[in-house]
Amino acid sequence: MSAVPPTLKPALSRAVVHYALILCVGLVAIALFLVPVTLIMHAFWSDHDPMQRQIDIVNFGKNIGLLGSSLMFLAVPRPWPYSVERRVRLPVRAPV
Repeated sequence: MSAVPPTLKPALSRAVVHYALILCVGLVAIALFLVPVTLIMHAFWSDHDPMQRQIDIVNFGKNIGLLGSSLMFLAVPRPWPYSVERRVRLPVRAPV
């Protein structure tokens, strides 16, 4: 059983990304969640019904877009202009 209630998980993932709190851990967790969910839930290659196949192709593409955006945020230099990290002066990784 998960320590976080299911209704709180989407809000928690938004807070992690929006406020840059433990950003790397949150973004990697989102990416690790999206990979198996996308492959298992939206397996359009195994659908025989054309309508269901089209729906799964669309949702598969959406999840790939979300996966790409979550990985893209790892490449953006920190601290972000409006992040809590900047205001609290939390330690930041060195620029690469």
